[in-house]
Amino acid sequence: MTESAGDENDRIMNAIPIERIPKFHSVPLMRLRADLRRVTLSADSEKKQRVCLQFSPYQAIKVTTEDCFVFAKSGVIPFRLCVIQDSSWIPQLKKALKKVDHDATFLENAKHFILFATDGAVEVVATRMTFRMIKKRD
Repeated sequence: MTESAGDENDRIMNAIPIERIPKFHSVPLMRLRADLRRVTLSADSEKKQRVCLQFSPYQAIKVTTEDCFVFAKSGVIPFRLCVIQDSSWIPQLKKALKKVDHDATFLENAKHFILFATDGAVEVVATRMTFRMIKKRD
């Protein structure tokens, strides 16, 4: 999980950029939608193409404004979609899941994704992420 203001966890995340996803624009004009099955994030790339990311199935989502995200200590690469290696958030979710369903194993394949942009950070724990480029409306 990311470090928020007042958080006692000073661990720096090991953020690995997903190279096949374009770098995002410094003002990406993000749009975020979530329902019970998927999280969809669309934003502008640095080449001003619209990128649509879809996380499905997802287990958790977190949005943190830039005011409450300690970027300097995060290890996150700005404007890149990254996967957090050795995420501390996934074990927390596994612990909660064990209390509800001790036989469930679907979190074994989950990944912790993060995108830090001008407005803050969007984090998703999901089993799968897909993306596509979409045309902008004139």
